[in-house]
Amino acid sequence: MVAHEGGLFVANMTVNAPQGKKLLLMEKFDGFTKEVDCTTAGDGKLSVTLKNRKIYNYVYRIWGWLNENDKNEFIMITNHKGCGPKHERTVYR
Repeated sequence: MVAHEGGLFVANMTVNAPQGKKLLLMEKFDGFTKEVDCTTAGDGKLSVTLKNRKIYNYVYRIWGWLNENDKNEFIMITNHKGCGPKHERTVYR
C-alpha cells in the first residue's frame, strides 16, 4: 500500500516464472539470513550468508535440486535493504 496525496493505493500482482524456473521471495526466508550483500548492483548477483550450520543444512537439503544440473536455477525476488531502489522489488537469477 502506498499513500499519495491523501489517497491510498493498493496493488496485487501476479508473477509467472519461465517454464521450469522457480520463484523465491527473500522475505520467506529472511529470518534465516545473517547477511545479504547486493553491493554488486547491476550484475544480477546476490550473496546470502545464513545464520548457522543447522540452517545451511536445512536449506541445502531443500534446494539440493540446484546441484543436480548446471542449468537448474531459481529467480529471487527481494526488496531487501540495499538490493535496489527503496520500496521496489529487485530480481536476481
